Amino acid sequence: MNPRLITREYKLDKVIDIESISSIYIFHFDNSYFTEFETHPQLELIYVDDGIEEVFEDDKTYQLSKGQAFIHKPLASHKDRCVTDKSTVYILSFRTSSPSMNQLFDRVLDLSKTEVNQLKQVFEIYIKNVDCNIDQYFSERKIIVNSNSFGISQIIKNIFELFFISLLNPKENEPLENHTYNDTFVNKVIQELNKAKYEKFSLEKVSKNVSYSKSYLCRHFKKVTGITIINYFYSLKIEEAKKLLLNGEHSIEETSDLLNFDSVQYFSKVFKKYSGLSPSNWRTISSKRMYF
Repeated sequence: MNPRLITREYKLDKVIDIESISSIYIFHFDNSYFTEFETHPQLELIYVDDGIEEVFEDDKTYQLSKGQAFIHKPLASHKDRCVTDKSTVYILSFRTSSPSMNQLFDRVLDLSKTEVNQLKQVFEIYIKNVDCNIDQYFSERKIIVNSNSFGISQIIKNIFELFFISLLNPKENEPLENHTYNDTFVNKVIQELNKAKYEKFSLEKVSKNVSYSKSYLCRHFKKVTGITIINYFYSLKIEEAKKLLLNGEHSIEETSDLLNFDSVQYFSKVFKKYSGLSPSNWRTISSKRMYF
């Protein structure tokens, strides 16, 4: 008998099947923003990338901080508002009849770095492959157009489904990067890193300022926060870069120089790694959406 003979086939189940995307938005709000209740048959995902948002669904209220998301159920009456000075919010409405999605309703979702990057990748691909104009940017009136990239719609569908499958899988909580820890030493280190956002990273300088050896500094910081000190530092730099690009006063080159990156190319690479979007796409988003 030929050992390579295929005698049985296994059907591949669809745990999550995203049938369509209706609209996709990235908004920059200020604390005067407050919507009216709305209802629609699509599910709506709201993800907070900066600031704090309050979301209302029927008679319940939820608060979302940076790195958290919420999924509004179909036909649920909902609205949201910005409760900090400013916020950046990703909103995507879609359809699915997958029963597994019910497990994600009625609760705030803490997104891992991988999940945030998957979600932002959907937006990144969409930005590059839609027929955009200033009047209707990121709206249901935009359709994905033909491009040199093959299978764009399926790529978006697959990444979005992987995002939800990841949410449905149990995982350990990841440390929040902008977080106050129950550790005086680590909080002191974070203060030093915040002061140095416009400088090049110097482990020796941080070590000297907190009066601990470099080896202890790196080891203890990683133990408490779950991430390396250099990764934490670059995440702070990129958050600052997003703010500089958001107001439109600085070009990508100027932002790279202000934050002491060795080159624009390296800045762009680091920006994409930590934000999920390229600097040019972030700048495009910022110019198309004013504060509401």
